[in-house]
Amino acid sequence: MTGVGEGYVLQPGEGRLIDLGGFSMSVKATDEGTDGMFTLLEAEEPPDFGPPLHIHHGIAKAFYVLEGEYIIFIRGTETRCPAGSFIFIPAETPHGFRVGRVASRKLNLYMPASMVGYFDDLSKAMKTVDIAPSLSCLEGADSKPDLIGLDDAVEGKLDQVSGFFNRGGRWSDE
Repeated sequence: MTGVGEGYVLQPGEGRLIDLGGFSMSVKATDEGTDGMFTLLEAEEPPDFGPPLHIHHGIAKAFYVLEGEYIIFIRGTETRCPAGSFIFIPAETPHGFRVGRVASRKLNLYMPASMVGYFDDLSKAMKTVDIAPSLSCLEGADSKPDLIGLDDAVEGKLDQVSGFFNRGGRWSDE
């Protein structure tokens, strides 16, 4: 992509693809193209997918639901968000999400620009090592979020966490 002063246009379907196993992300804008102001990713995710509860330090996040439905968890509140919903999550805020019963798409906006390196590292790790039950292979990754409650999952639920990643982010095969 070009520098921020030049501007650019991406047509539908354009953007660098990041393969994350059971789902993918398309990079629409990065720190290079926005002078570090924001990153924009388009995520296509399978039913029931969702990361553990987590926090982004120093990074605010917004979602815009394009298709399907997401269940958003912010500070203990659960909200169903169909297509057309906008979600803003301030930095340092515990949050998570789960895709509804159908495959869904959303835009992920990170401010300031971040997370592309994290998703690139995650993609590489998923292709080369069994990342579950440990995410230690991502130590030092760009903007790696802090996972909340992972200790509980690791203590006695390693098989569930391993299965989550091995099924592309689904908690069950159903």
